[in-house]
Amino acid sequence: MTKDGIRCYLWPMSYALARFRAIRHVATANAAACVGRAPWPRAAHLVPTWRCNLRCRVCTVWKRAGDQPDLPLADMLQIVRRLRCLDIVKVIGGEPFMYEEFAAVGHAIRKEIDPYIFQIISNGTLTERIVDFVRGIAWPGLHLRLSVDGLAARHADMRVGQDDGFERVMNTLESCARLRREKNFVLGVNFNLTTRSAPDLPEMARRCEELGVDLIPGIPVSPFLEDVDIEAAEHRVLEIEDPEVVREALVRAAYGSKKGVTGFGKRFLALANDRIFTRLLAGGAAQPFGCREMRSMIYVFPQGDIVLCGLRHLKLGNLVEHDLPTLWRSPRAEELRRAADTCPGCNQAAIEIVSRLYGFCPAVRARRLNK
Repeated sequence: MTKDGIRCYLWPMSYALARFRAIRHVATANAAACVGRAPWPRAAHLVPTWRCNLRCRVCTVWKRAGDQPDLPLADMLQIVRRLRCLDIVKVIGGEPFMYEEFAAVGHAIRKEIDPYIFQIISNGTLTERIVDFVRGIAWPGLHLRLSVDGLAARHADMRVGQDDGFERVMNTLESCARLRREKNFVLGVNFNLTTRSAPDLPEMARRCEELGVDLIPGIPVSPFLEDVDIEAAEHRVLEIEDPEVVREALVRAAYGSKKGVTGFGKRFLALANDRIFTRLLAGGAAQPFGCREMRSMIYVFPQGDIVLCGLRHLKLGNLVEHDLPTLWRSPRAEELRRAADTCPGCNQAAIEIVSRLYGFCPAVRARRLNK
């Protein structure tokens, strides 16, 4: 049997074990939440680079490209080895594929962490790099999401830097869709839902259905990945002048994670998304939700710094310089957990969803406080 043949045989077994391990960690994290303890982190937002080849209108992350240079590959691999406790690795940026050796980082995540979910958010324009990456690493735990701001005209208006950006994304999507049928990974489109892009949602849903990929709408919010005074920050939705148009588009279009999530997970995501969409379309007022940052979740920035969250870049320590146990059990970690406990809330949907997954108890308390 060839090496590829052995890998294809073993990966489903490995994925099943990773799934079982993740379910066990969700249970233990919830038990820890009920008694106020901090388990090991199980989910991480990993930012390998702030660099991006686009200048999107509702994103300011690309402006940080000069703040922190990319780490050498050896240091990135050191960070990965120190995060073996994770079940969920979500790679964001910047554009992850702008990190020159991202393929090596991805393979290290697959080998060293073996996560249940390895999600990558990409603008989808670096087609060759993305397709080569998927061809070399794809297994059921890989979740690749390509971001779209609408059909061609709207997408070009929002994503400054490439007039043919939509065609590039669709080319990447179609190429990866062909690989998905062969490699059995999860592929989806993150659709940036605004008043002007809402009319494009049904057509985009139709195209995704034809390709056999998920369509996941999201609502752009501010602030996002900015270091802010959380008490004074103005939390708002962007580019939504007519909420009813957006609601109607959501009702008409088939959306949400379907192919990569089943059973309880699918129902959980549907309820969480509906709750978050309803709140955001009602005005976007931030509210506490039992955030699990610095307990079940961490943010890791390009230089290896673990920070409190995407909106408060208070530093815990650096994973190039220190191992995770040293940082996680330190007095500074307890200080940052207290800061998370007193947070007035935010509109970071991904954080809210994972917080509810890993901490039903604090989420329930937060809902009662808000009644």
